[in-house]
Amino acid sequence: MIEWDPRLCKWEQIANVVAERIEDGTYPTLTLISEVKLQEEFDVARVTVRKAMEVLRG
Repeated sequence: MIEWDPRLCKWEQIANVVAERIEDGTYPTLTLISEVKLQEEFDVARVTVRKAMEVLRG
């Protein structure tokens, strides 16, 4: 479970974690990342995960 930083939106923090995982190879390039699994891992609404993924794609 993540310790949320109150200064940042949850979607920003999730995007940062996912970006770090992509950079360190936890999520190899072109791997599909499950929104449902991220939703469960971070205990957030699916819309929050979708916002994080949208920002990473952008």
